[in-house]
This record gives sequence, C-alpha cells and structure tokens, in this order.
Amino acid sequence: MQIMTIRFQVGGVQLYWLADMSDRDVWRAVDAWRKRGQVPIAIGHSDQLAYVVIDYAAGSMTLDRFRDEIRLEPSQEFFDMVSEVASSGFFEAQATTDIPGTPLDRVIVNLLVSPRQQQYVHGNVVRDKPVMADGGMSVH
Repeated sequence: MQIMTIRFQVGGVQLYWLADMSDRDVWRAVDAWRKRGQVPIAIGHSDQLAYVVIDYAAGSMTLDRFRDEIRLEPSQEFFDMVSEVASSGFFEAQATTDIPGTPLDRVIVNLLVSPRQQQYVHGNVVRDKPVMADGGMSVH
C-alpha cells in the first residue's frame, strides 16, 4: 500500500493530505489539476469553509508509475493505516518548509477521502476536528 502526499503551504502553515495512491478518484483529481493548471481547495469545518484556487505548474511526477496499481475496491486496511499515520505526528516531525526563508509554524495533516472511501470515515478516531479538503499544491 502506497501513500500519496499532497501539500500546500501558506506562510508558516503547511497542510498535508494523505491519499490512497491506488484510488482511481485521486488520479482523476490529479489529471484534472494538471489539465486546468489549478487546484481548488476547501479548508475549514462544515459550518465555516474557505475556498481557494491555486495555480499548479504540473510537470511529470515520479508517482505516475503507480497509476497501473489502481484497485477496484477501496481498502479498510489502507484507511486504518493512513488514519494511524496521520495521527502519529510523523509528518509534523519531518516536515520542511516549501518557502525558502519561511520557517514552519504549524503542520496540519489530513486524509483525502474520495467518495469510494466515505464508508470508512465513521468510527476512526481523529486527533483534531476534521478539516475538509478538495485538493493540494504539490503531489509527491
């Protein structure tokens, strides 16, 4: 199981989204971002959202080689694993700034949940209140 990371930084705040690299919906989103040269992002809670559109200069991604590993069905095992990784503090501990000269003040890690993974959302323990996200800036 491979985790795709998508991140976006504004000032000293870096947002990470962890996605299932074998999810066809994730690849459709990446393709749409490439085609439009923009990524839409919704950040916030259900009662308070901010919407931003980011320019995205997409080149070739080393991750494209995983495109052929798409699974037809989502995996509870993957969702449980990525939930644990998101709440472990690993990404916060290893994160580095994407903006030279701007140190990170805060790193926020989220799961990018595609429509086919919605069935696994309930019952997972999340450290902070969930943040909704529809995209990101850099894909790794």
